[in-house]
Amino acid sequence: MTSTAHSTHIPALEEPHQGAEVARQLVDSWREPTETVAERARERVDRLSDLDAASQDAVIEVLRALERQLWMIQAQFVEEGRH
Repeated sequence: MTSTAHSTHIPALEEPHQGAEVARQLVDSWREPTETVAERARERVDRLSDLDAASQDAVIEVLRALERQLWMIQAQFVEEGRH
């Protein structure tokens, strides 16, 4: 049986407390790319309004999912007092 850390080449943590910091860094690393994709989706929604309502609806659903993800990412930092 192999561990996830072994099969994905994730280095073992030297100290248990390092896990929290690594988790914060991982969550933070997702924030900017998710914000960028959400912003692009918002732009596409606006552009699609006059062109294709069905495509606009699809992009709106993607945008809703992205905004939920952003909310969850931001909630991690509000709990810590960071924004």
